Amino acid sequence: PSNKLRVGIHEMRPCVTIMDPTDANDGISGFEIELFREVARRLKLEYEFIPVETLPKLLQGIPKQEFDVGIAGITITEER
Repeated sequence: PSNKLRVGIHEMRPCVTIMDPTDANDGISGFEIELFREVARRLKLEYEFIPVETLPKLLQGIPKQEFDVGIAGITITEER
């Protein structure tokens, strides 16, 4: 089994921007992505980003253990 964290991501600009996964920086950027990368660097964690089409699919994937982490502006609500 891989020791890489499986990081489910769903595009929600500016938190998560999925552009071109073939570019040099994997085409994934945004505030939450850069924050996660820095935390992972400091903790020396290996990870892989897994794009997900919908937010419900991302949220459902966590308890199903499809992902170890979810990133998609999840805490943002209409009130905030």
